[in-house]
Amino acid sequence: MTNAGRDTRRWGATLLWFLAVFSCAGSVRGTESTPTPAAPTPSLAHVTIQHVHDVLLLEPAPAPLEGELYDYYLLISERAATGEIPPWWAAYLYTSYFRDMLRDRPSGIPRRSREDLKSHLQAEIDYYYIRKRPGAQPAPFGAWIYEAIPAQ
Repeated sequence: MTNAGRDTRRWGATLLWFLAVFSCAGSVRGTESTPTPAAPTPSLAHVTIQHVHDVLLLEPAPAPLEGELYDYYLLISERAATGEIPPWWAAYLYTSYFRDMLRDRPSGIPRRSREDLKSHLQAEIDYYYIRKRPGAQPAPFGAWIYEAIPAQ
């Protein structure tokens, strides 16, 4: 390659570098171009409910239902972590609550309070006569999801 070819490439690279620097400087000041908004990050409730539905092989939850489902998931997980609810019952209770919500309140309105959810969960536990397993050891919070799926 000749020196003229190298000089041309060097000038081209230098020109590109200056263009990149000045275009970035303009966007930092905000006068030459408007910045693009960052993509919103999903909430913890959204990510958790999406993961629960993936593990339990449920269809994705509609966005208006995610908050209430997250609250119900937390209540079930508290009870399952102590062994008060066996993992397979926790999976059944969550799945039935989700399907009842889709049938009865697909828009999620009115949203149940945490106290209403506690009383609903207790009513379900009493109805099915769910009792603490003998010798149940405390489990990590939310581990019932993985225990509800049989090992393959």
